[in-house]
Amino acid sequence: MPKADHGAKSLAFFMAFMPQFVAPGQPLLPQLAILFSTFLVIGVLSDLAFTFLATSGGRMLSARLRRILHRTGAGSLIGASALVAAMRRP
Repeated sequence: MPKADHGAKSLAFFMAFMPQFVAPGQPLLPQLAILFSTFLVIGVLSDLAFTFLATSGGRMLSARLRRILHRTGAGSLIGASALVAAMRRP
């Protein structure tokens, strides 16, 4: 099941996203069925890709590349928190 099937964020996303792709003069149910099934397929495929990369993908990377990725991610988080700490409130 895709991770965006329940919750306020996914509901807000659909409320903002769907009306742009629904033609008012056409039957609503077939349009929504196509849009929802497309979203579901894309969600399942992306979840499968992330699962594959998290399990098998880590073994394919060399130790040096993994270390670089970890340090880059840590540096990004540290840099972002430093920026937030340095920001002034209006």
